Amino acid sequence: MQTKDIVHAIINGDYTNDELNQVAQAIKHTRHHQALTNKFTMRVGQNVQFNYKGSTHKGIVAKIKRIKISVKITESVNVNWIGNNCDVDANMLTMAE
Repeated sequence: MQTKDIVHAIINGDYTNDELNQVAQAIKHTRHHQALTNKFTMRVGQNVQFNYKGSTHKGIVAKIKRIKISVKITESVNVNWIGNNCDVDANMLTMAE
């Protein structure tokens, strides 16, 4: 099943509030699991990237915190971000190419 098929089924389906809550809990669980996996596989100094407001930003992992990962921005559409640290949710990060 494709993502758009799932979204279409949720929007057009006749689901109860409990069923929708189950879907929301499944999404939260998946995001949490993905964040934990990223936190345990990433190391300080690794090149990473993330998407924010439709733009891809690249940086280097500066610090791994309890919930978020601090990234020193090296490439960004927004020139003011370059050189600054940005706290990013771990589930939003991927290894840079």
